[in-house]
Amino acid sequence: MSEEQYWRGTYGSPEYKPPSYGDPDVNARRDLALQAEYRKDHIAAGLLAIFLGVFGMHKFYLGYNQTAFIMLTVSIVGSIFTIGLAAAVIWVIAIIEGVIYLTKSQTEFDEIYVKSKREWF
Repeated sequence: MSEEQYWRGTYGSPEYKPPSYGDPDVNARRDLALQAEYRKDHIAAGLLAIFLGVFGMHKFYLGYNQTAFIMLTVSIVGSIFTIGLAAAVIWVIAIIEGVIYLTKSQTEFDEIYVKSKREWF
């Protein structure tokens, strides 16, 4: 059998099916799992910012650990030296961020704060 007959017989036959690279359902489940892993709820982030934002909890939730530690340190250490003024400023910033998070749609929030990793406002 010549090479041309081999290729015509294999790929030209009606019962030929292209090779499958995995079950489509498995691939779809994997893609959804990856999306869920990177997805953070904008309502949870907004409420954390409003109620616990002075401690940077919304930043910890979003995975911005360095920024969260900065907020936590400024709140605690700065309040010792400024008699609570630093914590009040951090809390105002957190409330503003919480309102911004709550006013965004889930897709906008994911695009801006989860995928693009925008840490402030």
